[in-house]
Amino acid sequence: MNAVEIEEAISKLAEQTFDAEEFPFAFLQAFGNKETALKRLRKGESNKSDWAASFRPTTSTSPSLSLARSRRCLPR
Repeated sequence: MNAVEIEEAISKLAEQTFDAEEFPFAFLQAFGNKETALKRLRKGESNKSDWAASFRPTTSTSPSLSLARSRRCLPR
């Protein structure tokens, strides 16, 4: 897609009624992402992140402090 096509797609998206669930996919589609990629994202099965497995909550009330500790950036 060229810049003009992207601008036209974004303009059409801006004219539509906002749908919080569909907007991220429509936005990606406006930039030329293929429908197969969007289908995979909608399913939610492509997230292979290990972040949740490495996050160990502590007694701290600060999530960022807990994350830093779980990543061994700070002493316990």
